[in-house]
Amino acid sequence: MLIAQREESPKYQQIREVISKRISSGEWPEGYQLPPERVLAETYDISRVTVRSALSELVYQGVLERQHGRGTYVASQVPQTMNDLILLVCVPPHGDVESDPFFSEILGVMSRTAAETRCSFAITPLSPTESFARYLERHPNQLSHAAGVAFLNYSPADSEILMLRKQEVPHVLIGYSESREHVPFVMGDHEDAMFQAASHLLKHGCRRLAVIDGPWSSRVSQERLNGYMRALREADVPFDASLLVETSAWDKEAGKAAIEKLFAQTDDADAILSAGDWSSFGAIHALQARGIQVPAQMPIIIFGIFPWLQAVLPFEPTYSKEDLQLLAKQAMAMLEEQKAGFSLPGRYQRIKLDLVIGTSCGCQRK
Repeated sequence: MLIAQREESPKYQQIREVISKRISSGEWPEGYQLPPERVLAETYDISRVTVRSALSELVYQGVLERQHGRGTYVASQVPQTMNDLILLVCVPPHGDVESDPFFSEILGVMSRTAAETRCSFAITPLSPTESFARYLERHPNQLSHAAGVAFLNYSPADSEILMLRKQEVPHVLIGYSESREHVPFVMGDHEDAMFQAASHLLKHGCRRLAVIDGPWSSRVSQERLNGYMRALREADVPFDASLLVETSAWDKEAGKAAIEKLFAQTDDADAILSAGDWSSFGAIHALQARGIQVPAQMPIIIFGIFPWLQAVLPFEPTYSKEDLQLLAKQAMAMLEEQKAGFSLPGRYQRIKLDLVIGTSCGCQRK
């Protein structure tokens, strides 16, 4: 059975409704043990993250109960009074949480961490044009049940942060804040990551390092640009704006277009620093179409790589690796600190990224 792609209803809500109907109809009576998450995911052709989110909401509502080491069961209908719901507010770049490896890994860790602290976990995906405040207008009681709110790929507005403070709801942002109000956040140190990558290529003797990144309006791209400039300064290499090309990190066609724009601006780039899995995939395709071999003729380092891309590339990529599990765990830890009564306005944590050396940068495996 497939869960339908309905714009107005996220998949986890749809599977939650399916399970609720089975319980209310008597098909799954009190005390019935539900199939494992893996089986439910396969049955309904959805991810285990989605199944876990749906089950967590039903546990919170008192419809289901988890027994440690045994599984999930249909519970007696006892109303739950504790505020133990962690709400994850996010804007999936592809419009679908399950299809994005970055989101899936972070959500999986946060869901498991919430379960370890006896909290339920619910995903609230927003459209790119929707605000958290607008969502709360449609679900006015949501915050009254929340023990914490985490934001992912969504920067809350000043008014939204002030609202959370007024209602004393712990909150944390994974990524940069665009707000004037101080908000606790955790993120990777992307400036240092670019500095490491650019310095590595400079040590290889490259001097015309092209950067494919963007959009430039994003704080992450600005941070990487700062790291790039620092590496050039320390190597006494002059900056040339013609080597910078704006792209969209999650768009293969944007990566292809970026290569065409780069060669229209300059014809002597000797290495590329490329952001985003899909954009980098498109950029490599465009290089191959031009007969340019990576890395023999064009070394490349990638920011934002996932197993699917590693599996299809004809070489072993050199890439900047972000510890997504640590990112998610630190976000949950910040929520727990606030729940314990610690005030964290303005606190932030940057997590160092590792440069994983492959062969795409020009290095040779021993």
